[in-house]
Amino acid sequence: MNIEISSSFKSSTRSAVFAISLFALTYLVLSLITIAICIGCVMLAIGLILLKIHFATILFVIGLLSFGGLLGIFLFKFIFTIKKTDTSQFKLLSENEEPKLYALIREISEAAHTSFPGKIFLSADVNAFVFYDSTFWSMFFPVKKNLVIGVGLMNSLTSQELKAVLAHEFGHFSQKSMRVGSYVHQVQLVMQNILFENNSYGNFARQLHSIHPIVGLFVNLAIGVLNGIIWILKKIYRLVYLKYLGLSREMEFHADQFAAQIAGSEYFKRSMIRLEYAGGAFQNVLIFYQQKQQQSLRPDDLYAQHLEALTYAGKVKGTLFHCGLPLFDKLPNEEQNFFRISFEENWNTHPETAERIAAAQPINPDLRISDEFPSIQYLSNEKGSKQILTDLTFSQMVGSNQCTVLTTSEFMAAYQQQMEIFQHDEMYAGYWDLGSVISLDEKEIEEQPILKFEELFNKEVTNMLLRQQARAQELNTLHSISDKQSGVRHFIFNGKKYSTKQSQAVSNLIETEENQAAEEIMAHARKITAYFIRLAEQQNAALEFKNALVKLKKYDENATAMIRIYQEIQWRAHQVFQGGNVEQIFGFINHLEAAESELRQDIKIRMQSGDYREWITPEAERQFQAYGKNQMKYFNGEKFDDDLVKYLFEVLQEYQNLAFKPVQEIRALIITKMTDLQKAAIHRPS
Repeated sequence: MNIEISSSFKSSTRSAVFAISLFALTYLVLSLITIAICIGCVMLAIGLILLKIHFATILFVIGLLSFGGLLGIFLFKFIFTIKKTDTSQFKLLSENEEPKLYALIREISEAAHTSFPGKIFLSADVNAFVFYDSTFWSMFFPVKKNLVIGVGLMNSLTSQELKAVLAHEFGHFSQKSMRVGSYVHQVQLVMQNILFENNSYGNFARQLHSIHPIVGLFVNLAIGVLNGIIWILKKIYRLVYLKYLGLSREMEFHADQFAAQIAGSEYFKRSMIRLEYAGGAFQNVLIFYQQKQQQSLRPDDLYAQHLEALTYAGKVKGTLFHCGLPLFDKLPNEEQNFFRISFEENWNTHPETAERIAAAQPINPDLRISDEFPSIQYLSNEKGSKQILTDLTFSQMVGSNQCTVLTTSEFMAAYQQQMEIFQHDEMYAGYWDLGSVISLDEKEIEEQPILKFEELFNKEVTNMLLRQQARAQELNTLHSISDKQSGVRHFIFNGKKYSTKQSQAVSNLIETEENQAAEEIMAHARKITAYFIRLAEQQNAALEFKNALVKLKKYDENATAMIRIYQEIQWRAHQVFQGGNVEQIFGFINHLEAAESELRQDIKIRMQSGDYREWITPEAERQFQAYGKNQMKYFNGEKFDDDLVKYLFEVLQEYQNLAFKPVQEIRALIITKMTDLQKAAIHRPS
């Protein structure tokens, strides 16, 4: 099967090959210089020994050998490094066990004219990828690639959609440029080894340094030379990385075209869109159980619950269903993009999903399959595989504790109740996804103009909130690129090019916009509240509605105070547990204990207050009571007590939940009441 290679693909390949060649040449030159230095050090050492042997000579010999040895070991230690992928969370498959899945993979590999995977694994995730154990020699000798297919992926796709996803993976290996990717990967491993994998090397250097000040002088000289070598390699590696980013994007488009050619562009599109939702649904299920980790809950079948969560998302969107799976017609959050920062270099290895779909759309668009089925049926041992991966996933989350198993129906009842807090009627045009509910006094209500519902809730108003959200993201991005370590030299804002040094000026501009917009957003929120209070007055429901607003304001103010305490503890705990010498740790612990004193006092107030009784779970109450009685001793002068450290963060999680939960639930009730008021007004006889 031949997919036409674009000129941009060829150009990107040439640029990446040039950058890799430059890195290799530089590394070779540095290596040859290092070898020459090592030989010179050995010869000079031999000469000193032959000249005269005494204590100073021996020290100089050791120093010379240390200097040459440290340079040589540092530059060549990566050759002996082996990078193995941890497969402990995967399930290895055999052809006898899963003949239908093997047959599908063989069909795709033959169409791609590539070799069959060395091993095939199942993982828990909504994902598929290829990996191999990497060494320096992988660049010169062929290595068998292994294929990993997520059960979450198969749980989310039809048979033809799975074929499209797997064809994408095999499409990469039909590309000659994939070899370039393996070289870049090896360059990355070299740089990682040089920059970060130096513990044993550092210990060896310190031992040499401690022998004698003369030897230490040579060790310091070696470290100085190595810092220069690292600086040179980092500069060239940046070029390799940037050039490969462009090639990687082209490779993704090419593999997408391959997938569309084999499976049809419509099925490729469907798979890409649904996987966006399926990944979100899978994460939602995991987050649901993480939030209930203290209760040691786990699912009876993770994948049945994942499918129910995905089905629920489809029902909320009002989609059609095919093979029991929702047919989403657009990507989630497909709103207008108000983010105004871009880069001349493209910093994403993968294009946006929408770009990928559009590029593959013209390829084989008319292919239609009549005998599709849920792709999970490719697994002959479906039930056993699901159980094994459910167990693997939750053995990490809940450990060996005695677990309470939630059935799928029990999970969905709790999950739906949780999700409904964040779902709102379409008539609000997405406003409540970001908008705030605020309270007003009588004078403020009178000051607000009388507006129609359509003036308060429309796409333009929602875009005002989305722009403000984009401004916050822009500020975070600018703070990141102002860091010299980010590697960014220039950026584009609103179509104009700026240097990194000008990032603060652009930040100031955005902050001014942000402050002005915040005032406009708050003014609009007042108009909304006034509108619904007037509506409630017309329907004799004003007292209940106003009381709910006052209640929300109180809990919102409480939450602000509680989150301040929470963040202070997090910061102080981070200082303690990031390490340092004993004196520093005990100093940080004193600050942490002072912050914890405020936390204990606030927990006591919340527990004694009837206002929070309904939101304190039995597990939270047990933890709060125990925490209030005991002063934790996290550090004994030699090591940390891991159980107490874990306990502190469990208490903090419960405290954070207590801050947010009342606000979320009361806000949801108020918005539901607004909906009822508006619908009653629409249906009221004029």
